[in-house]
Amino acid sequence: MSTINNWTTYWRNTLADGARNEITLSSLDRNTVIRPRPDHINLTTGSIDKILAEQLFAYLNKKENEEKETNEIRIKQTPVLIALFSIVPNAESAIEPEEKEMFPFWIKAVLDINGNLEPDEESFPYIPRVFLEPQLSERYFYTFSDVETIDRVFYDLKYDEIEWPEYWSYILGIFNRITGQHLVDYSVENYQTKYGFTLVVNDSLKGASDAIIQLYDTVLKSNSHSKLYERLVDENFPTTKRLCSIEDYEKDTQLHYGQMNYEFPLSYSQRNALYHFTHIDDGEIFALNGPPGTGKTTLLQSVVANEFVKKAIEGTQPGIIVATSTNNQAVVNIIDSFTKAKTKEGPLSGRWLPDLKSYGMYLPAKGKNVEEEISPDILYYKYTGEGFPSQVQKPEYVQKAKEFFLDKFKEYSHYREFTVAGAVDKLREDLLAIDKQLKNGIEQWKAYKSIFDTVETYSGKKDSTKYFSDSELNADLIKREKQILKEIEFNYLDYLNHEPWWKKLFVIFFKNERAANLFARFHDCPIEYQSVNFRKLKSINEFFRFKFHLIDNIQALHNTWNFWKNSNSIKSNPPLSFDELRRKEKRNQDYFYDELETGFKHQAFQLATHYWEGRWLMEMESLDEETLRRNNEAFALKKWQRFAMLTPCFVSTFYMIPKFFTFSRFVGNRSDGKPSFEAPPLIGGIDLLVVDEAGQVAPEVGAPSFALAQKAIVVGDVKQIEPVWNVPSKVDYSNLIRYGVINSEADKERIQKLHASGYLGSSGSIMKLAQKSCNYQLENHDERGFLLIEHRRCYNEIIQYCNALAYHNLLEPRRGKSNDAPFIPMSLVHVEGTSFIINKSRANREEALAISEWLAQNTDYILDYYGKAALKEYEKTDGLKSFKAPEIKDLVGIITPFTAQKYTITRMLKAKGIKVSGMKIGTVHALQGAERPIVLFSSVYSGNDIGKGYFFDRDNKPNMLNVAVSRAKDCFMVFGNRNIFAQNGSTPSSILAKHLKELNLN
Repeated sequence: MSTINNWTTYWRNTLADGARNEITLSSLDRNTVIRPRPDHINLTTGSIDKILAEQLFAYLNKKENEEKETNEIRIKQTPVLIALFSIVPNAESAIEPEEKEMFPFWIKAVLDINGNLEPDEESFPYIPRVFLEPQLSERYFYTFSDVETIDRVFYDLKYDEIEWPEYWSYILGIFNRITGQHLVDYSVENYQTKYGFTLVVNDSLKGASDAIIQLYDTVLKSNSHSKLYERLVDENFPTTKRLCSIEDYEKDTQLHYGQMNYEFPLSYSQRNALYHFTHIDDGEIFALNGPPGTGKTTLLQSVVANEFVKKAIEGTQPGIIVATSTNNQAVVNIIDSFTKAKTKEGPLSGRWLPDLKSYGMYLPAKGKNVEEEISPDILYYKYTGEGFPSQVQKPEYVQKAKEFFLDKFKEYSHYREFTVAGAVDKLREDLLAIDKQLKNGIEQWKAYKSIFDTVETYSGKKDSTKYFSDSELNADLIKREKQILKEIEFNYLDYLNHEPWWKKLFVIFFKNERAANLFARFHDCPIEYQSVNFRKLKSINEFFRFKFHLIDNIQALHNTWNFWKNSNSIKSNPPLSFDELRRKEKRNQDYFYDELETGFKHQAFQLATHYWEGRWLMEMESLDEETLRRNNEAFALKKWQRFAMLTPCFVSTFYMIPKFFTFSRFVGNRSDGKPSFEAPPLIGGIDLLVVDEAGQVAPEVGAPSFALAQKAIVVGDVKQIEPVWNVPSKVDYSNLIRYGVINSEADKERIQKLHASGYLGSSGSIMKLAQKSCNYQLENHDERGFLLIEHRRCYNEIIQYCNALAYHNLLEPRRGKSNDAPFIPMSLVHVEGTSFIINKSRANREEALAISEWLAQNTDYILDYYGKAALKEYEKTDGLKSFKAPEIKDLVGIITPFTAQKYTITRMLKAKGIKVSGMKIGTVHALQGAERPIVLFSSVYSGNDIGKGYFFDRDNKPNMLNVAVSRAKDCFMVFGNRNIFAQNGSTPSSILAKHLKELNLN
């Protein structure tokens, strides 16, 4: 069994291997490449010729303006890479595959429009992996250095933010450490060093993995990690926990303290997952399998809200919750959901602090322009200190916020509270009262449930369904039967009163006659009375006494329970079985748990929100500026807890988390006498790590963030887009041996086990690792973890394809059929095109033309149809924001497997006058995590490709077409050759063919 250090080293170096791609000038936009003369660049002072810089930025801004259809100078700074030399083989020793210019060493910098250079935030040089020993490709023979040397130098060198001259000295020192030579006279046998400057815009290669690698290095060096990281690494499956029964549901609803969404309650599978999640402990991982459109984001909101309210009830510090992914769309979706979340109208609605527009805070990269690239409503914080916290921590804001908060509290409580502390105490008192009422209600329900046995005893029948509609008592029926019994009792007593005295005296001779007469009085008795001995008056009297006693009990239980319900605006009862619960949900009937979530639990979330706002004000009033600047381990944690009082969830990518969750530690004085600090990670500082779209996260990218957290909920779908694996399997297996994970490549069984569990850098994912690490497994499911099953995004006809393709028909379509859809939901437009290869990609002009013509013909209709629908929805709102009709980019997405076809389609759409700015056009990655009412799919393959195997059918995996189809809410339309989609097979495209209706557009 491999140790934690083995796996950490393996993942660390797998990430380093995959992160260093070669830069070839031929693959770049030539307008973003500058090859200045020596007198046009000065690396000692950090500047290039101003005219060259202006030309570059003119192009960058022109390109930006074309995409956004503006005419502004938006870009004034850009990250760049600078090479000081290139390597070419000597003519006599040249080998054909390598016969080109190679750039093994690049300096990272930031260039401004005036030609000034400054150090990049990622200071270490960029060294492509292909030039490091051990070699990964047979195409290369030249080596610059080796992986171990690079990693050692990377880890050992410390770097503080400095000016360019010092940075240049730092670079020269690194070069010498790596090669043992000076940069100005570097040479290598059989190769020629050609000195000359090359500058390229670094818009995609920013060393994003460097912070993750540093976190790995710290884990290795200090042997410091959390129990959660141990659980992720452990190859053994943990012991499974018992699944909740319906009785557990009643207890577990008390652990669901708060709900953010008040408009819609949780679905059955969402609630089932949440209730089980409340039982996980620190060091445990909860896996949630989330097929498309099943409400993953809604559930994550509920998890965050629940933790937020729980901590308020406890009166401790708020939990530090971080939601993350590698997929930018997933990250944007999460932060967007927290920004758009609204609370129920009333005195508790909204926020009680000014300018607080979200329940989430985005933690972006230093250079990301959040307002322009995402939304001006997004709250964000950069590790440089810029962002929302810096604005609200100013004394003038705190004073204004205090007055605002107390005014809002007065509106809620109807009395003036002059201290924030007093308001906070009252809010928590009200929150505790809600929690007490909920617990009281569950106790009342437990007592009430004895009514079912009591009714059965009363009626004398095993089947007492006539008295109940599911769990709801027919109280009127009980009341009527009580009246009937009283009438029977009256007739019985009346008979005895009017019975002749002599019959009473000589009753021994008239027992059978009396019994017959009394029995006749019971003819209309609504309950069983066979046990009554009509020859004994004691038996009859006992019958009435006992039955009236039972009725009184039934009515008392019913009245007590209903008093609680009426007092708390609850109309229904908890279902008695999962079957009843599912039945009610499928009929869209509200039931007990629904009502709690949209009532009690949402109100609890509102109270907790304002409680934490008040706690934040109290914290700010007690802190001075010097304390706010302190960042040792204790103060760093307090800082995040303070931020969490305002926004219960922080949202970032895996690449940025290690940058944010660090603290400052003094390590000594520098040579100039100034103090030097290091930034170790806050191991275990995150209370809850929330991973979204985890099926796309490679293990080496996501794993180290688990060392920073206490527990995790991991949400994803291994049947949607997979990670981008940068390491070939052969190299991966060699790394497994090299870092002591396996003994030899011959150990096929162990490699297969690691592959299945998601460990490998060439095939794994965090989602698979989470499934392996989860303590729960549903019955009759192969994968561990919970499964969300209620699908509400797509029309039923659309999601049924995905259901059949990937989910064994376990999904429950809830949106309905496409009776009022603008187009047929699943259709095929036959195109007799020809596919061709271009720049190692594939295109089909005829399909691109067909798509552009269809969209040109239908744009007005689409805009009119969805514009009217949007206006109808707008009229239901408060109208505070002006109506904005949807644009075509909001309504139509275009998916194709090939990049060349993306550009072909884009060009043809532009030629037809269709506005493509902002429109999602590209591979399935462009729409992963997103959705559009209409999705057009260009298959590209043509008649000359039949039988050759298609990219979207590769290895018979459902992933690509599953994602493509499930992006479409209303209409999925294929443009392609009908012969490509043969119905007589079992491939993903063959299954798709069975769901498509061919259209004739002529």
